Amino acid sequence: MDSRKPKWSEYTDIIGSSNICTTGIYSVPVSNDATIVWSISPTNAGTFQGQGTNQIQFSLNTSYSGLVTLSAQITLVECDGRTVTLTKQVWGGKPNFNFDTEWDPASGRLTIILVGPNGSNISLQGISPDPSWVVTGTAGNPSPTANNCTGFECVARGPRDGSTDWSVQYDITATNACGTSIVSISASPRAGIAQRRYNFVSNPNYVYTINTIEGDVSKPVENFEHLQQDFIIKVYDFTGNPVLETKETKIDISNLKSGIYILKALIDDTVLTKKVFR
Repeated sequence: MDSRKPKWSEYTDIIGSSNICTTGIYSVPVSNDATIVWSISPTNAGTFQGQGTNQIQFSLNTSYSGLVTLSAQITLVECDGRTVTLTKQVWGGKPNFNFDTEWDPASGRLTIILVGPNGSNISLQGISPDPSWVVTGTAGNPSPTANNCTGFECVARGPRDGSTDWSVQYDITATNACGTSIVSISASPRAGIAQRRYNFVSNPNYVYTINTIEGDVSKPVENFEHLQQDFIIKVYDFTGNPVLETKETKIDISNLKSGIYILKALIDDTVLTKKVFR
């Protein structure tokens, strides 16, 4: 640090990448004789080395995919012992997203908008190229149209009489520097449907659970209120042959040989589909 007394307003940034797949170096522009206390949130996102110094190496947990807030609390004698806390948001891991909807009854237009965890800005995830949207099914009479997709938004159109008794299902593929995620969603203008969505969620042991999504909360489904009698999860190999099935809301594919599989489940009269890699 130079001999002049620094202005406190000069300390505004943590320097380092905004995206991380495994490890990253982060620093603050102060000398090592400053008192510096680093922290990360959430604490399960990873670990770091270099506590007390002006530079840390942050290592992302392999199972984590989401936003991480790095914080550096700095105290400098040169600034009369005052303390300031700098923060930086970093996206860690491959894409992780859900969706919000905007409904215009007059035009029969339903806009589906991809968002990150807790409604965060999905552009922070470093997704490139733009996500790929594939329509996997529609429900309603007449059938809605759903092929107008650009970037992080897709527009579906139903009857212009304000009818809400229709839905559209998509498989959305998104890639960033850390990998590729495929998310299956079902979107509808019907009251309550946007609040009752489902997806397949996996743990590291290849156990796939159907989660229900209410707002920003996603949790495993144990019992549906009105589970269809024909409810079943089926697993197909890449050639379309069924290889596994269950009447439960989760399925374990850990005993299958390595390869690409398709999971399908009938929920709310729609088919939830997910491509998985074993």
